[in-house]
Amino acid sequence: MIQEVYKSFERPYSIKYGVLVQNIILINVLINIFASFGSDIFHFTNEVKQILLIIEYTTVSIFLIELIARYISIGYDNKYKGLKGRLRYSFTPFILIDIFTLISYLFTSIPGDILLARVVRFLRFFRILKFLRLKDTIRNLFSISNFATSSIFYQFIVLFILSSFFIILFSFVYASGEKTSLMIFLDPPALAETSSHTEMAFGVIELLIGLFIGGALISIITELLTNISRDIKNGYYPYKGENHIVIINQNSKLEFILNEINYYYKDIEQLQDVLIFLPFENDIENFGQNLKEYSNINIVLIKGDLLNWNSYIKLNINRARKLLILEEKTDNTKYLNIKISRYLLSNKHFDNQKLKFIIESENNKTLKMVYEEIFRDTKNKYRIINHNNIVESFLNRSIIEPDYFKVYTNLLSFEDFEFYTLNFEDIFKEEITFRNASMQFIDGILIGIIRDNSLILNPNKDLILLKNDKIITILKNKLEYSIDIFEDNSIQTSKISRPKLKTSRDICIMGNYDDIQEKQIIEFLTPESVENLERIVLDNNNYIEDNFWDRIVSQNYDMIILNMPDDDEFILTMYLRNRYQNNHGLLNSIVNIINDPVNAKLLIDTKLKHNIILSEKLVGEYITQVIFNSNIVTIFDEITQSKGNEFYILDKNDYEPLFELEYVNLKLNLLENNMIYIGAIVNDKFMVNNKNVRNNERIIVLTQGID
Repeated sequence: MIQEVYKSFERPYSIKYGVLVQNIILINVLINIFASFGSDIFHFTNEVKQILLIIEYTTVSIFLIELIARYISIGYDNKYKGLKGRLRYSFTPFILIDIFTLISYLFTSIPGDILLARVVRFLRFFRILKFLRLKDTIRNLFSISNFATSSIFYQFIVLFILSSFFIILFSFVYASGEKTSLMIFLDPPALAETSSHTEMAFGVIELLIGLFIGGALISIITELLTNISRDIKNGYYPYKGENHIVIINQNSKLEFILNEINYYYKDIEQLQDVLIFLPFENDIENFGQNLKEYSNINIVLIKGDLLNWNSYIKLNINRARKLLILEEKTDNTKYLNIKISRYLLSNKHFDNQKLKFIIESENNKTLKMVYEEIFRDTKNKYRIINHNNIVESFLNRSIIEPDYFKVYTNLLSFEDFEFYTLNFEDIFKEEITFRNASMQFIDGILIGIIRDNSLILNPNKDLILLKNDKIITILKNKLEYSIDIFEDNSIQTSKISRPKLKTSRDICIMGNYDDIQEKQIIEFLTPESVENLERIVLDNNNYIEDNFWDRIVSQNYDMIILNMPDDDEFILTMYLRNRYQNNHGLLNSIVNIINDPVNAKLLIDTKLKHNIILSEKLVGEYITQVIFNSNIVTIFDEITQSKGNEFYILDKNDYEPLFELEYVNLKLNLLENNMIYIGAIVNDKFMVNNKNVRNNERIIVLTQGID
């Protein structure tokens, strides 16, 4: 219960009723201000003033309840736990505003002609500052785009407020006040209730204004809603927010990128605006209809000219936080991403040095120099992402053992566990060895440190961690971990041989699609395996021949990697499953490298082990990690190449004594042998930090293989 209250106040977008609570708080502030100042500004009767006074003190009671609830629930935040934490919380700006607002009502009996009374009355103005805390709620409540897409009930409320304003305005000219003004505004025959020619004259004016403004307002708003709705659907309506993410162009990775961004903000319990900017020729309405709804990202579609500053004004690019430029591989878009980057950074109106560029592009030596020139005189950070380089680096291990694909895609995704960089002082109170730090770190995994801007993965177990170090961890949520005292007096450790760097595999690569470059994938194969690696490319591209596959089956390859266009690969795989349906050894040896997620889903067969490597998913997840984690490139450069520490699969057949250990014993034994326990393969899925070791057949460790 306390957790829900905390989230309603501090993280409203992470809970179902959070936004409703914020709206109630905002309405309460508005009612309080109107009740307080309305009785002074307008000449209401004593009865009305008494009602307003009751309303005012009712809202103050709600202020008090809100403040008490904040103090009780703030303990859920680690920064404000305990008495000292709540004392620190008392001196945060917004809480001080709440306190001063309430103080002004506790001393209302002080005579009005002394200095203290004036100070107390002045403190009442602090309630206006409560709007600062509610600025996001106000922006969402009163934004035109939200109004255009809001419910009829919300639109009715807005019109009601406007009507109330005019009714109150004209009430001052009538002897009976608000009653007559209301009747005239709603019912023209009420003009007969006026008591003088002056009231009659003003009544006619109010009637005409009411009819004109009311009718015109409804008509204008209806037209405005129509236009705004059309502009938003067509991508022409300008975006007014800030700290948003902009994605330019679309390709098959976009779905995975949006999924990962949503997972990221779901983890940190925030709502994020993501703008997708597409060129004029795209059918944006059809594109928008195919987008699914996300819980923690609000997608805004914008259409425009990619090389026109007016389009970037609509994107509010000078207030954006991240810019992702995806690559569209067509003849008309060659080098387009380079041109977009140059256009933005050279434009005199561009003024956003904090904008981080993530650009999907070819990254050969020439283009690398071009990007260096474009960004040479700017302070903007940038990262060039090349699709083929990423796929090849991950395929290094995955084609040798497809279970590595499960490891990579799990750790790249924000859906479950992912990499986080934490400050040493936020975790530990004093310097400690890497071994002891790893054993004390609960619910996550320590895999390395950053010291003096250098990454050290799987450091020596006796390395002393220093206060200025950054700790590289694998966590489900960077806020959800704990430290526990560890004593290893009773734990026995033994020598464990490290796995071999290179693996022996008989591999056949079939097809000549551009997913695989042989020279990039042989780092982890033994020389004999490299020599025997066979690549089959048929001139007619007709791989569906019975005699041909009988010969392939007779070779007993460990792995047959299909490297063809998705549709051809799908048809061939289904043919093989039918022809060799009883040969599970052959079918389980087939590795599908797929780009299209739809084809990947169609290939899933619950009766077979799935050796499906979805390359677009990997790249999409990797790109999203780069958006939010500046260290991810360095980490994966090491763990996917044979130049340092990498992930290794330890089979039960080769390391049986390990699988008889309890979780803590296993973790410590691996650390003593310069290995870090990462997780296990459970029911054909990779489970990070799986603690039920004895029931598993394969575990994953991070270590340096033996050459």
